[in-house]
Amino acid sequence: MQAAIVFALLISPGYLLLQGYRRSRSYTLPDKDLYVVAQSVVASLAWLSWVWLALLPLGDPVDHWGLVPQNGALLERHRATVAALFVGLEFGPFIIGVVAGRIVNLLHGTEQARRILSWTGLFEAPTAWDHAWNQAAARATAPGGAPTIDVRICLRTGGVVEGRYGAGSRADLSPRVNHQVFLETAYGVDDSSGERRLLGDGTIGGVYIDASEITSIYFKS
Repeated sequence: MQAAIVFALLISPGYLLLQGYRRSRSYTLPDKDLYVVAQSVVASLAWLSWVWLALLPLGDPVDHWGLVPQNGALLERHRATVAALFVGLEFGPFIIGVVAGRIVNLLHGTEQARRILSWTGLFEAPTAWDHAWNQAAARATAPGGAPTIDVRICLRTGGVVEGRYGAGSRADLSPRVNHQVFLETAYGVDDSSGERRLLGDGTIGGVYIDASEITSIYFKS
């Protein structure tokens, strides 16, 4: 039971916070288990400290609710509150991580935020692939800008795909191992005739390309 409590309080919240952040960002956890545990513990301690400070105006819940030292009568009296606190401690960090990642993504599209916060490393992507597509997405969603950007993709077969990357397009980023691209509006160039053929108009269709088939990508606007 003690081991389960230590895991639930010191590892699980921080790990879920990092996973939530990673879902919204192209962000890769360290590949060594010890580093992952260390990050999770540090994040969990920070999360527990903020929760404890937020609850202090209501009284110390650890003592008043019978958690430490354990008091069965107090725990029974505050059973619903303790259960809600446990659920919040365990799963609240995941939601916070997702929201934090989305906020960083929004800031990434703001030139002033990038200029002020560049030293923090918040906007750094783990690979050149991630960085390129993050920049493309930021340009496509920038206020007052064009909703799409033109992309030219050269394939290993010698073929070329030209299209537009916008809100309906996708590019797999870290931590996904296999990278793919989906362009909502695209033209393929026939190898024999050189004729451009419409593969998608932005409402239906499109073109899916695996990164292993790509030799180079040109962002033309």
